[in-house]
Amino acid sequence: MKSKVQRAVLLLVALWLALLPSVAQANATPTQTQPGSIGLVVPVATRDVRIDRERLSFDLTQSPDSATVQATYELANGSGREVALDLVFVAPGGADVQAAFAGAPLQVKPAESVQLPKAWLAPDTGLDPRTGEEYALGSLATMARNSAWSFSIRLAPQAKAALNVRYEARLGYDRSRAEYILRHLVYVLGPAENWAGFGGLEVTATLPDRYILASSPALEKVEDGGGIARYAGRFEGLPAQIMRFTTMHVPNPWDKWLAPVQYIVPVVVGLLVAALAGALCSRLRRPWRAFFLGGGSAFLATMVVGLSADMLVTSVGPLASAGEDFTEQQGYFYILGVIFWAILVVPFISSLLAATWAALGARRHVGARRPLAQGR
Repeated sequence: MKSKVQRAVLLLVALWLALLPSVAQANATPTQTQPGSIGLVVPVATRDVRIDRERLSFDLTQSPDSATVQATYELANGSGREVALDLVFVAPGGADVQAAFAGAPLQVKPAESVQLPKAWLAPDTGLDPRTGEEYALGSLATMARNSAWSFSIRLAPQAKAALNVRYEARLGYDRSRAEYILRHLVYVLGPAENWAGFGGLEVTATLPDRYILASSPALEKVEDGGGIARYAGRFEGLPAQIMRFTTMHVPNPWDKWLAPVQYIVPVVVGLLVAALAGALCSRLRRPWRAFFLGGGSAFLATMVVGLSADMLVTSVGPLASAGEDFTEQQGYFYILGVIFWAILVVPFISSLLAATWAALGARRHVGARRPLAQGR
């Protein structure tokens, strides 16, 4: 009796596995919603559809804080029946996810309550782009949060078609490792294991040539021109569970001039404004009026013109790229220091000089007029 029950249970399990629908997940792997669960998605394997090749591109040229990621999967249905695939796409830091299959757009929606294997989660380590070594992320590092998106496709018997997924990825960052911010990007490759096969992977990454890139698996720099650096890699089979990138601004000779220029420009403006305001207000008849009017006008003019000139000078040319990636040490406090200098310290000095000049000039004019009046 006991053996009959065991055989019946095994038969039911085998029947359930045989009838299990083909469904799939990010970077695109098969998934299944468990019976009785609430929105829980778990990976399963598909025996019918394989990925002949996956092509990945990462465009970091538009912003140092985000990347446009595009993945193209060349899918092939090796079975003699139509296969329905429910796909869940894992995209750390992902937003604005768009998908198309065989040239037709797909309806994409967030996948709620997705349970991901630990191997697919963003790691708590980063890459140092100067050495390529792996290091533990500190308390000042922020990694992009995992997100998942779902959509469905149907693939005809013995058919091949391309699945395209495109999204914007927010990069994590580390402000404590180097003199410049390190930015981290993660792409999950592990789900590809759950397809019937995986042929190979082609990866390209483009970024401004003023940045350096470290990646794991490693990519080679294949082109550098027109202000753009291009990296590429080709892998047979699945090279890793997770692909990681780290970028960092390349120091340039203008970096050392950024701080002096930002402090000198308001001073030059302040001296010019003080001279102009002092000369104009020194013509007033009353010294106290010249003092307050000269000082007040110099303060306001220096604050507005000095800060504007400072921002204008440092926003063009190599100085602009020098100030793009402030770290914690030279970042917020440095910027606040420059603003404090440009809108308080220098305007105060300028107003004091202008007020003194104006008052002394007005007093001399008054003294010069009095002898004339007495002589009359």
